[in-house]
Amino acid sequence: MEFIILIFLVILVGLFLLWSNRRRDKQKQQTIPYIKHPSLLNQNEYLCFKAIKQAVGERYDVHCKVRLSSIIAVDKNINKSLWASATERLSKRKVDFLLTDAENSQIACVIELDDSNPHRSRKPRDVFSREVLSNAKVPYIRLDTMPVYDAEELSELISTAVTPPAQASLESEPEVEIDFKVVIEPEDSAERQRRSN
Repeated sequence: MEFIILIFLVILVGLFLLWSNRRRDKQKQQTIPYIKHPSLLNQNEYLCFKAIKQAVGERYDVHCKVRLSSIIAVDKNINKSLWASATERLSKRKVDFLLTDAENSQIACVIELDDSNPHRSRKPRDVFSREVLSNAKVPYIRLDTMPVYDAEELSELISTAVTPPAQASLESEPEVEIDFKVVIEPEDSAERQRRSN
């Protein structure tokens, strides 16, 4: 009797393993229904992208939806777990537009579009991005969504952001050097008495 129960259990386990293997094989054969987005940018982002391209001309390349971790790195001279956490946080964030120098691909400026979508709050993400970019000394521009952008205004805004104020003043005005000396001569006692009277 025990022998029959043992054989029955072995057959039951065998059937279960056969069933689970077939089920796993069917799951492997199923393809996940990936579909492409109709466009990389939504309508507001696309309008802004075209205006930025027009504003920068050939001087800068315009990149869309770039991860912060592609722009900024975390200093490796810190605790490993803190480094990993900070790097992961950077890799989860994207910026709307990145301008790089067309000749050497150096990072010039980040542009974020405030699309004011009421269904999602970007505020905490934007504060983090702004702080990180500021700490890394990457110029940051925030644009409001508009139906039409003025390319000349955008060009001036980008120029101002990319050119630091000290450098801008040096480039716009010739350097003037003023050399002067302040000489303090000791007063003699006769002069001191004359003044006090």
